[in-house]
Amino acid sequence: MTKLLDIGHNYFSRSSSITLFLIAFTPRFIWWLLVFFTSGDFKLYDSDQFILLADNLFAEGEFSRSTSSPFFPDIARTPGYPLFLLPFRALGIPIYVVSLLQATLGAFIPVWIYRATQHWQLPNGWIIFLLLCFSPSLLLFSPIILSDSLFILLLAFCLLQLSKELTTKRLIALGLVLGIMAVTRPIAQFLPLILLPYFWKLSITKGQIGLFMVAFTLLPGSWMARNYYQFGTPRLSSMSTNNLLFYNGAAALASAESKPFTEVQHKLANEAKSLQDWDKEYATRRYLHYCRERALGIFKNHPKELAVNTAKSLAFYHIKPPRSYFDKAFGLGYTYDPILGYSEQKEQTGFTTLVNSSFTSLALGGIQFAMNLFLLIAGALGFFRLRRNAPLLAWLILALVCYFWFLSVFTMTDARFQLPGLLLLSLIASSGERRMA
Repeated sequence: MTKLLDIGHNYFSRSSSITLFLIAFTPRFIWWLLVFFTSGDFKLYDSDQFILLADNLFAEGEFSRSTSSPFFPDIARTPGYPLFLLPFRALGIPIYVVSLLQATLGAFIPVWIYRATQHWQLPNGWIIFLLLCFSPSLLLFSPIILSDSLFILLLAFCLLQLSKELTTKRLIALGLVLGIMAVTRPIAQFLPLILLPYFWKLSITKGQIGLFMVAFTLLPGSWMARNYYQFGTPRLSSMSTNNLLFYNGAAALASAESKPFTEVQHKLANEAKSLQDWDKEYATRRYLHYCRERALGIFKNHPKELAVNTAKSLAFYHIKPPRSYFDKAFGLGYTYDPILGYSEQKEQTGFTTLVNSSFTSLALGGIQFAMNLFLLIAGALGFFRLRRNAPLLAWLILALVCYFWFLSVFTMTDARFQLPGLLLLSLIASSGERRMA
């Protein structure tokens, strides 16, 4: 076994970045071809919204999900991914070409993570490289028209930059990319809270940290100012507040009342509908205030149900495979398969759905499940080993894992939200010695 590890280490450590890229690109291209010639469907439930936002930006100059005039401005989505789609929509480039480009860009993810393991002097990075090359979840989501494909690419880039010497220029670039991440998926908006203590321990100067923060706040700050001007609330997005009520709150209430989740969700939506007057001054602020207070009221009245659902989400976040998404990629239809365990959705997530899945979908889901378990176990063992040799790095990666874990679960979670944890667990699973100055 040791000889095999040495052979793998020697081969991959001497390979050029182009060779590594081609190794990572090959399974992604094969996956893209497989989907293209079966279902040809590279979209999921939110894809059409992102496409509509890009189309309206190009045709109407408005960031809006309205399908006709008047084009009311949107606060639910952030502009990162629609702006990525904008030039392709403007040029009339088909969606399947955009998905191929995303799959191609996704090949950089295993390469950048592997290079990060080298810079941090973590052994067996080549094994992690191969796992990320053939991870069914990464293969699945890289070409999908969703913000996650861009977000995970930017996260891998940031991890690579963190593994290098943090010069002033690199800190500014890191801040800018983190800002792009925040306007791509707002879950990234609090990442500096994790990184600032790390920078401080590395003796990064106050001036350098200040430049990093200025670079980071440029894009999110501008979007928050836009939302304050148009909606009277300085936030990046309303999505987390919506999810808090219509997913976490609805799930707790459905469990407490023994009613179907979708029925309770529609009931709550009808209650709030009268407040959704997007064209009236400050109506959005009142609506979001209502959603937050209504959700907190449900949590206060039904703490047991909230605790049980949250515990399920925490338990399954890192291991549940996106089985239903494989079905959709193969044209077998689509049933929502969230991590958050709604017992009332048995008709969608129970044994009947598994029977209707293809053998390929179940096999891919099983492979990803095994990978997730391996990374969890290896990551736990790796953390304790790394903590002895490079405690600062060990605690940084653990803090980032917990950051995505808890924030994803708290405002609704889904199998695609595992991807940041997948990359971070890969790093710590490849732990070893790292002597930090």
